[in-house]
Amino acid sequence: TQISADGTDIPQTRYWVKETEMDTFETAIEDAQKVFDNSEADAEGVKQAVSDLNDAIAAFKSARKAGTKAHDTAELEQVIAEAEKALEETVVSVDGSELLDNQKWATAEVRAELKAAIVAAKEALTKDEDPSTALNALQEAMQTFSAASDFGAIPTGGNENVNKGSGKSAQGGPGPDIDEMNEEFWLKVKEKIEKADSGDVVRVSAKEFDEMPYAVMEALRDNDGVSLEITWSNGDKIGIAAGNAMQPEKNRIFYSLSSLDVFYNA
Repeated sequence: TQISADGTDIPQTRYWVKETEMDTFETAIEDAQKVFDNSEADAEGVKQAVSDLNDAIAAFKSARKAGTKAHDTAELEQVIAEAEKALEETVVSVDGSELLDNQKWATAEVRAELKAAIVAAKEALTKDEDPSTALNALQEAMQTFSAASDFGAIPTGGNENVNKGSGKSAQGGPGPDIDEMNEEFWLKVKEKIEKADSGDVVRVSAKEFDEMPYAVMEALRDNDGVSLEITWSNGDKIGIAAGNAMQPEKNRIFYSLSSLDVFYNA
């Protein structure tokens, strides 16, 4: 129960009383406590204190009213927009083998599940009720969708400066192997997460890479008080808040940074 002048600042799911009503109730509790703490109080005095407290409780319950503040649906509306965007940017495929590696895909069943969650969330907006249940359900559906979707298997040409896995630069001379660079980079990130204290934010720049190993997400789950902020090739930031690492996935090896960007929308 909260204090309010008229309840217009209190959500419809919470109760409120005026300050004077709260003060009266708290005074009744204090008066009863004094009697109970008084070792010299007789039975009649204790009986009267109990009666007075029960009357105060009844009066307080009678004075309580539900708030009239409209439900805040802004966050739910935002997540609906994000879910619709994710759905729009994903095409239907069985395994992605016919798609380029910059095309995101999901099975028809996975897309249908997210679409159904969006419809349910939109329906919740039309009802005069707390949107938190619908919000949690849609966020869970988004996480499931992100985990089940992926990018196509056909390479689009790779990095401009380094041929992936070749160990040579685009000009043909000796150069670093991008796979080795990727492995070494993320290994250091994983170690930073493991050594970080709860409340720390590990910030990294991954502009040369387009994938994050599963082991890094696993490290975030294990040290769930640590956040990770990734700056990647398009300049956007992917923020994985403490305790918000994705759930374990069988056979998962990498997460594309593009898919993480869509999911976390940092």
